[in-house]
Order: sequence, then C-alpha cells, then structure tokens
Amino acid sequence: NDGRIAGALEGGPMKAAIDFEEARLHVSRCIRLACVLRDWRYENHFSLREAGQDIGLHYATYSRLERGFGSDGRTLGKVLTWLLEEIPVTK
Repeated sequence: NDGRIAGALEGGPMKAAIDFEEARLHVSRCIRLACVLRDWRYENHFSLREAGQDIGLHYATYSRLERGFGSDGRTLGKVLTWLLEEIPVTK
C-alpha cells in the first residue's frame, strides 16, 4: 500500500494537474459523443436495441456510450466508422 502511495506522489502537483486535465477532456469528449448518439437515436425514433443493432453493438454497450461512459478502442472505432458513414459532414 505504501508503495502505491509513494508512486502516486512521484509526479508531484504538476503531474496531478496534467492527469486531471486529461481526465476532464476525456469526460468532455465522451459527453459530446453521447449527445450525438442520443440526438441521432431520437431523430430516427430508434429504441436502444435498434440503435445498437444499427451500429453493430449490443444494446447495453450502446446505452453506456449514450450515457457518457467511455469504452474500449475497438468499440469506439466501430462507432466512429459508423458515424462517418451515417452522418454527413458539413463544411
């Protein structure tokens, strides 16, 4: 236990501030993705199951993403690939 505490303190206050900023940005990105997914689902009148099926995800995974929880790289890659195909990009 003391080893873990000492390891956490090695970075000092600056390391903690950087980690906090990275965490804040990660949460912000997850929330924005969640909003895009939720808005798309509402606009298309899809249930969670239908939306997950359309993307190729289990509905529980889709629900977690829509609620702002992060996921692994493979799942996020699948969602981003789907988004690029589904939602037109405007300049």
